[in-house]
Amino acid sequence: MYKGSLVFDSTRPIRILHFGDKQGFLSVARPHLEAADEQFTVTTATTSEEGHERLAAEDFDCVVSDYEMPDGTGLEALQTVRADHPELPFVLFSGEASDEVASRAVSMGVTEYVRTEGGNEQYPLLANRITNAVASYRARQQVTWQRTVLENMQEGVYVLDRDYRIRFVNFRVASYEPGPEGQWVGNTLSHLSETGVLSEPEVERIRDGVDRVLAGEADDVQLRIRPSVPEPGRTLELRFTRTERSTGEAFALGTTRDITDREARQTELRSVRAQYETLVDHLPEIGVFLFDEDLGYTLAGGGELSEVGLSAGDFAGQTPFDLFPGDIASELAEYYRAALEGTEHTFEQRFQGKHYRIKTLPVRDDDGEIITGLAVSQDVTEQKRTEQELQRQNEQLETFAQVVSHDLRNPLTVASGRLELVRRDDDGEHFDTIERALTRCEDLIEDLLMLAKSGEELGAFDTVDLATATGQCWRTVDAGEARLVVESNLQFRADPSRFQQLLGNLLPNAIEHGGADVTVRIGALDDGFYVEDDGPGFDDADTASLFEMGYSTADGGTGYGLAIVDRIVDAHGWTISPTESAAGGARLEIRGVSVAEERPD
Repeated sequence: MYKGSLVFDSTRPIRILHFGDKQGFLSVARPHLEAADEQFTVTTATTSEEGHERLAAEDFDCVVSDYEMPDGTGLEALQTVRADHPELPFVLFSGEASDEVASRAVSMGVTEYVRTEGGNEQYPLLANRITNAVASYRARQQVTWQRTVLENMQEGVYVLDRDYRIRFVNFRVASYEPGPEGQWVGNTLSHLSETGVLSEPEVERIRDGVDRVLAGEADDVQLRIRPSVPEPGRTLELRFTRTERSTGEAFALGTTRDITDREARQTELRSVRAQYETLVDHLPEIGVFLFDEDLGYTLAGGGELSEVGLSAGDFAGQTPFDLFPGDIASELAEYYRAALEGTEHTFEQRFQGKHYRIKTLPVRDDDGEIITGLAVSQDVTEQKRTEQELQRQNEQLETFAQVVSHDLRNPLTVASGRLELVRRDDDGEHFDTIERALTRCEDLIEDLLMLAKSGEELGAFDTVDLATATGQCWRTVDAGEARLVVESNLQFRADPSRFQQLLGNLLPNAIEHGGADVTVRIGALDDGFYVEDDGPGFDDADTASLFEMGYSTADGGTGYGLAIVDRIVDAHGWTISPTESAAGGARLEIRGVSVAEERPD
C-alpha cells in the first residue's frame, strides 16, 4: 500500500551529454554550464558517433548539440536521437543563424534552439532552458511511471478528490461493471449508490474514510463493503491513504481487494482450531499444533507443552526457529513446508532428553484445498526404552542360541561319533540308553533354538492357505500310522515362516500324545482355526501348565513345543486355548486371526 506522493527524486543532478565540434568550445561550454547550475554534470563527445555510443551506454537527462560537427550536423544527430529517445530533451546550441535551420529543428522535435551569439552571456540562458526542459521531462516521466505502477497493481486502485469525485481508476476497477473507465472517472460516489453499485450507507462510510485521511485524522482507513460488482455477495476490503500533487493538492488514494475467499478460509480455520482444541482437551497426553504458510503457530495445546516448559501462549505467532534449537527447528520447518504442499510425514526427534514421534500433514477444506498445516506430537520415551530393552533381550537370545548351537552341539556330535565306533565292537544294552540320551539332547537343542527364534520380530505378512500349509508340514513329520484330516480351505494373513514353525510343533505334539494311530483334524473357526485329535486329551490339572517352558507329560518330550507355539501365537496377536475335542481328545483353538476367505474347492 502506497502512502504519500508517488514522485521521483527531483533533487538528483541533471546529466548533460554535450555534442561539440570544437575542443576549444567544449573547454569553455562545460565549465560555464556547471558554474551556471551546480546540479549540472556534463559529459562531452567531440563527434556525433561518440555521442550516440555514450547515449546507448549511459542515462542522460538532456542532450546539448552544436550544429556543425566533424561527422555531421546537429540536425542529423537530433534525428538519430529521436529514433530511440523520442521524449529526451534535445537542445540545439548553435551559431548558425539560419531561420531554415531553426524551422527544420522545430519540425524534427528539438526541445530548445539557443544561438551562441553574445559571448558568455548565453550560458545562463542555456542553463535555464536546460533546467526547464528537464523539469518538464521528469514530470512527464513521473506521470507515466505512476500510471504504470497503478495500472499494474493486482489490487483495484482509484483516486478521489475532496468532492468525492473519482479522478483515476486502474484496469482492475475499470474492468468492473458498469465500466468502461469513462463511467467511473468523473463521477462522484453518489453515482455509485444511484446506479446500485453501492448502498447509501456504504457510500457514507467511504465518504467518512476519505474525510478522515484528507483531514489528517488517520494515516490509513480500512473498511469492508459488499458491492453489487464485480459479483454480488463478495466482500471487498477498501483502504485509503493521503497523497498529494506537487502543487500541494491532496487526494485520497484508495485500493480495493477482494477478501471473500480469505474470509471463508478464516472461518474454516476458526472451525478447524475449535475442533483441534476439543481434541487437545480429550487427548491431553499428545501435543497438537496448527501452523500457517509462514510456519507461524496458530494453535498449540496438549499436556506435552508443560513438560518442556512452554505454554500455549508461548507459541502464538512464533515459528519453530523462535522456540527450538537450530537443528530441531530446521527439521520441523522442512516437514511443515512439505505438509503445506500436501505431503504427510512421520519422524522422531529428541528434545530435552525425551523422544518424540511427530506426524505432520495438511488440513484441507471441503474442496480439497489446503488451508493449514497440522503437527501431532507424542512422547515415546518409554516406548523407546522398551524397544531398547527388547533389543537387548533379543541380543541375549541370539547369544544364547549361538552358545547352544556351537558349544553344546559340537560335543554332542563328537560323542555320537565315538558311540558309533564303540558299537561296532560291543553291542551292549547301555549303548542304546546312551543313544537315546544323545537324541534327546539333540531334540532339546533344536527346541531351544526354535524357542529363542520365536521371540524375534515377525517377518512380512502374506496370505496363508491353511490346507496347503498343513499338507506341506505333514509331509515332514514322522507320522507312522497317524492320519491327517483338513476340514477347511481357510485363508488368512500371517508370517508364513512362523506359521510353519507353529504347525511343526502342533502336529508332532498331537502324534506324540495321541498315539501311533491318532487322527489329527484341522478346521476353521469364525475368527481362526483349531487343531484336535482323538487321543486321550488333556488332564484338567495339565491345562494350567500346558504352555510353560519345559512342561511335558510324554516320555522323552522336551516340554518346549507348546511354549514355542504360544510365543508364535502371541507374536501374531492371536490367542490359544485348550479344550476337549468331540472325540474326547485334545483340542487347541487359535482365535483373533485376520481371516481372509475360504478358498473355493
